Amino acid sequence: MTQLILDISEINLSLPESQRGGYACTPKPLYSDTEMASGRLTREFRKFAYTLSYQFGFLTDQEKDDFLEICLKGSESAITCAFLTHDSSNELIVGDFLVTSFTPPKFMWSRVDEGVDVPLWGDFKIVLREVSPHD
Repeated sequence: MTQLILDISEINLSLPESQRGGYACTPKPLYSDTEMASGRLTREFRKFAYTLSYQFGFLTDQEKDDFLEICLKGSESAITCAFLTHDSSNELIVGDFLVTSFTPPKFMWSRVDEGVDVPLWGDFKIVLREVSPHD
């Protein structure tokens, strides 16, 4: 099952299904706090913005390069991603996100594929936040 596709408008990197709780899609409530002249504080709920986090999995050399390119691009400007919410029954939702943090993939090991050593990269994490909040 696909949980997250990064930068669907350009690079289109479909990440492998995360295991052991490595994927989370959390709707974060956004509030507006106002401090009155009397010192009283009021909080008004505005909207929700999704926060996505993904970790675990292995990437090939090309996927690693695409992942790093997406992370750098998403750190500077919004990228369009398709993601699975915990209540969407396998239907991906599309939205614009900024990369708030990421851990670059580390070399884990290589496997022999048709007589050639193929490196595998893993132990990476990405956290994204939705740009346009919703109700």
